[in-house]
Amino acid sequence: MFYIRLENQIHLLIVLIFSAYIYLSSLAVKDEPFFKNLGTSFLSSLILGIMSFLSLNTLLAESYIFFSEFVLVTALFIVLAAKRNRDLNTIVFILLYVFPLVIAVLSPNTDSLHRHMAVKTSLFAYTGLILAIIVISIVKKKYSLLVIYSGIFSICASLLIPGIISQSRAAVIVSLILKTSGYMFFTYFFSKSSVLRPEISRQEIQQKFSDSGKSQ
Repeated sequence: MFYIRLENQIHLLIVLIFSAYIYLSSLAVKDEPFFKNLGTSFLSSLILGIMSFLSLNTLLAESYIFFSEFVLVTALFIVLAAKRNRDLNTIVFILLYVFPLVIAVLSPNTDSLHRHMAVKTSLFAYTGLILAIIVISIVKKKYSLLVIYSGIFSICASLLIPGIISQSRAAVIVSLILKTSGYMFFTYFFSKSSVLRPEISRQEIQQKFSDSGKSQ
């Protein structure tokens, strides 16, 4: 970790802290396939973050950081696409645990793979797609997943900006701000939708029992 540039060290800490929190929290989620898959999406980014932390090769370590979020965005798109199909959710859940194995196989070539045109093109496509989804959601007044969409857009933008505006301290700062915002969006959505909801439901049930007891 200490062999890479300062901004990438901060980047890596953001990935490790938020990915670990969301993934470990998802292990406690039951009977909610979508939210469980959502949390499991962060397993690959967590593993790649750990690989970056342990790597002594600077180029490889920085490439792992890039792919930790590229793979995360890819996984989130897959999870969102399968949201309404319970059978697909099961398949996606298995695939999310297969991703780390694929990463391990491809890891020797990762240091140059992130500069490949196909990866850059995919990232631009992801950004355009999620921006279109956000606009459509706002127009149709469907706000339930807007926070997660905003998180995906922030991560995509944070990966694109350094490549578009290279050798700029401002680009690095904006990228880190977008990255932090993206993970905060993810954490807020996951905590509110899957971690806090059961507790709120229990409180509502207890309140109903309390009110019924008073009425008697």
